[in-house]
Amino acid sequence: RGNNKENVFKDSQDFRKFLSLMQRYLSRYYWEIYHYTLMDNHFHILAKIIKADHLAKIMQGLNQSYCQYYKKKYDYFGHLWQGRFKNLLIQDDNYLLACGRYIEQNPLRAKMVTDLVQYSWSSYHYYAYGKPSSLITPNLLYESFGKYANKKKRTYREFVALANPYDQLLDQQWSRLV
Repeated sequence: RGNNKENVFKDSQDFRKFLSLMQRYLSRYYWEIYHYTLMDNHFHILAKIIKADHLAKIMQGLNQSYCQYYKKKYDYFGHLWQGRFKNLLIQDDNYLLACGRYIEQNPLRAKMVTDLVQYSWSSYHYYAYGKPSSLITPNLLYESFGKYANKKKRTYREFVALANPYDQLLDQQWSRLV
């Protein structure tokens, strides 16, 4: 999250820069990104980290590299990020799906858009419409949404649109962490 909850992504160039940094660190370390959403003042990444010690290196690299870019572009001084990154361990398939949905629904809950199709800075378009992405490793549970691609995409859109009983719990979890 941005320091003092300030926006850290101010224009589409900023969002694209962060995505390119994610790609750089995807190449540098062995990890898999299942879902992500970049919001104006924070980001969420749902990933599988193969080596536990890589998590801190990935996040440090992402945050420092973006911070350098941001400070230069906006002539900014001081801390860009508010504290250390937060992470949760997911060990349950249902919770994995719920977290992916929660992450991708962020722009709706923040009332930034009225339909997720309007929001470009997340993994939603990969799953819901088949938009290619070199960042995403398909969530293996996505296969359970149907045998054929069109069925999977349609079922995924319906899944994300449904009211989720886990949302309230996830909101409570994240509010304690932030």
